[in-house]
Amino acid sequence: MQEEILQDLQSLHADDPLMWDFMAKREREAESLPTPDSESKQTKALEVGRQEERCCAVYEEAVTAVPTGVLQDAEPAGILRASSVGVRV
Repeated sequence: MQEEILQDLQSLHADDPLMWDFMAKREREAESLPTPDSESKQTKALEVGRQEERCCAVYEEAVTAVPTGVLQDAEPAGILRASSVGVRV
């Protein structure tokens, strides 16, 4: 049901920068599956990298969906983080 709600949110508010910001933050803050305590630092770093990539992918999609300049007002820090890893805004 949660996925259905998120799909509706994206469908109904595709031009709203706050929706895109919410979706990007959701990807960045997503919890990974529980792993043993012996998980290596490298494995944790890889997971954080994947979360950042998913977050940036959402911002990339937002750039094509939201008029130029409007998205930057949503959360400048998030956009700056995204642009620092290669997302063009």
